[in-house]
Amino acid sequence: MENKTFVPELGVSSVFGSAWELTKKHFLPIFLLMLVGGMVYNIPNSYFYSSYYTELLSGNYLTQEEWITKQLDVDPVSLLQSYGVMLLLVLLCAFIRMYIDLVRNRVLLSAKEKDNVDMTAIMKGGFSGYWFFLVCTLLSGIIIGIGYMFCILPGLFLHIRLMFVPIIAANKPELTLSEVFSRSWSITKGHFFDLFLFAIIVVLINIVGFLCCCVGLYVTSIISEFMYVELYYRLSNDGEKALPTQDVTSDDRDADGYNRSI
Repeated sequence: MENKTFVPELGVSSVFGSAWELTKKHFLPIFLLMLVGGMVYNIPNSYFYSSYYTELLSGNYLTQEEWITKQLDVDPVSLLQSYGVMLLLVLLCAFIRMYIDLVRNRVLLSAKEKDNVDMTAIMKGGFSGYWFFLVCTLLSGIIIGIGYMFCILPGLFLHIRLMFVPIIAANKPELTLSEVFSRSWSITKGHFFDLFLFAIIVVLINIVGFLCCCVGLYVTSIISEFMYVELYYRLSNDGEKALPTQDVTSDDRDADGYNRSI
């Protein structure tokens, strides 16, 4: 007996192939966003250790621990002031990084939805939904972190079930906080082991990228992000934003009601 049902295609080769094609088309804007994000991340450390690097260039080779001990002995007040400024820089750079992450997620979504990335429009609208994205991302991180504190298995379970929270928050800022979390929970239901397998594959892909003189890590990181976006769309059942429904028979599905083709 045939019936209509939503059947996500979760084949590894299919998801990876789509992610690879999107990476080839949209590599540059995402690469630049990752590069800027990395530079922003290193600003606090660069500020704090600027005099340390100066000493290294002058031929005074000290470890960072030895340099800090020396600064405590010579000028502890200046060192504490440097710590204070660095703390402010860490907070400021964290807000900037969150903005860059929001823009990057919207670029990934735009590339998948429209096959076209209007960076100007995305950058201008970057602050729309910023605080909502920040709260969703931080809250999901805290929940997952608490899970890992209890044991790796609860943390891993929560990580998989909430993995799409940042993507949903970037894609649908009109939702409420609870709706974002419930949507991620809903679309990952019944797909834990498939998504866990994809997480392992992503790690292996990035290890290969790291081994390619580290430069390949930029490529594999972008492929990985597109893989997660691809999975999000394939698992979402949002009308035009979902894959079309397919005619399947009961023989085509596993016991939990969806097709596994890996």
